[in-house]
Amino acid sequence: MNEAIQHANGYEPPPVVHQYNEKWWFWDETWTYAYGPYETEELAQVAASQYGRWLTDGTEPTADLSHGRDGEEEILQQEIKI
Repeated sequence: MNEAIQHANGYEPPPVVHQYNEKWWFWDETWTYAYGPYETEELAQVAASQYGRWLTDGTEPTADLSHGRDGEEEILQQEIKI
């Protein structure tokens, strides 16, 4: 969808990364699994971008794409309503 059309229709896409417990996370393409935590928003954005590229063209990510580290994923899923 064209960005101008999105805003004209009042549609705002959900943010790619989310902050929780002073760490940063992003969701998989089904919004089922959270990847993280990352120390900074920038690291989370890089990982999310590489994850998307891997889904699109198979480019192997160089970022750490572990999900649910530190057992926080379940808490994150309950805290962030999408």
